[in-house]
Amino acid sequence: HLAAGGGAGRATPQVFNHLMQQLPALVATMRAHLQPWLPELISVVLQHWHGPLLLQVLTLLEQMTIVLRHALRPHAARLVPLLAAVLERDTSAQRVPSLTALGALEGFGPDLPEFSGLLLPPMVALVADASPGSRTLLETLEALHRLSAWLPLAA
Repeated sequence: HLAAGGGAGRATPQVFNHLMQQLPALVATMRAHLQPWLPELISVVLQHWHGPLLLQVLTLLEQMTIVLRHALRPHAARLVPLLAAVLERDTSAQRVPSLTALGALEGFGPDLPEFSGLLLPPMVALVADASPGSRTLLETLEALHRLSAWLPLAA
């Protein structure tokens, strides 16, 4: 209840931040048993998407796509464009939000072809902007390789 925002007004920002950091671990541990709480988890993701805890939200969503892959399919139309926007707007030095978003996108695999026009331009830009030999370039290329099973990368 606290993480969904109901009691967040009473929690200190540090406590709330700690809870958001712990949610991905809880999702990983509970696995499919969390499916009844999927609407609340999606609500947490959407409520805090544009806030200061975006990296924690992305990590939570990445873990959800690993554990609750098929259950998230109905939410792809809302979540994939948000992930594409992260790829487009992330200007951080190490591109950690982008790399985490790429990890989350992998969980939407079979649903990605319909979003290829939205996803491919920021993915190409991410590769083009990365420094040669950087961790960002290596991890982006690895993620693109995994995503290539679903995205039309060849003409």
